[in-house]
Amino acid sequence: MKYAFIKFLEGLCLFILIFFFLSACLNNTNKGKHESNIKVKDDSSGYNGVFKSYRDGYLYSEVTLKNGEKNGLSVRYYPDGGINTQLFYKDGIKTDTSKWFYTNGKIYRETPYKQGKIHGIQKKYHKDGSVLAEIPYANGKRKPGLREFSQYGNEITKYPSIVIQNQDLRSSSNTYIVHIRLSNNAKKVKFYRGSYVNETFDVSKLEYLLTENGQSHIRFIEKPGYTGETKIHLLAEYITRLGNKKYITGKVILPSANLKY
Repeated sequence: MKYAFIKFLEGLCLFILIFFFLSACLNNTNKGKHESNIKVKDDSSGYNGVFKSYRDGYLYSEVTLKNGEKNGLSVRYYPDGGINTQLFYKDGIKTDTSKWFYTNGKIYRETPYKQGKIHGIQKKYHKDGSVLAEIPYANGKRKPGLREFSQYGNEITKYPSIVIQNQDLRSSSNTYIVHIRLSNNAKKVKFYRGSYVNETFDVSKLEYLLTENGQSHIRFIEKPGYTGETKIHLLAEYITRLGNKKYITGKVILPSANLKY
């Protein structure tokens, strides 16, 4: 009787071990399937059709894909379901006119693209739908000619100009300092030495002048025998009250060609 009871306990222990082993295997298998499903859900490589992504329980975006590459309409949503942005792609490159929206459903901005670069007139709107600004671009670079409008439809025409103040110290230290600011003493401004390139603002072709609290300066040293320019072109990148970049030109006329920067 005692021998039979011992055999029963051994069998029971073996059954329990086998049960836990099989449970562990099953859990690993299910875990693998679950991880695989998550990967498939989040992985859009090679996908054809409209790929949806979710964030914090709401539909975040819908992207039209062809072989995993953006082709067609892409939409991003606000948490309440309203449209945040609409963008169009061709072979993964932005094209056509992209649109951004306020939370009230009114359009905020329209941006035209050509081969992935902003090209044409970008438009911004007030929350009531009236035009706020028309901003010209060419091949991804800003052009002069910003137009801004008040909420009542009136075009804004008054903008600051570049103010030059010269400090001639040549008699005492052979230096000549040009102080630069805007006529309205705006702080949101950057000054550059140079001019437009092909009627565009190309920062790679300009020399940035350190600007602090809306002011900058250029220091020259008088060197006899040196011959340099007597006219210096300036560009100011000014942030307007409506939050747009306005480019303002100016120039400095030096009293001598012997002044070296």
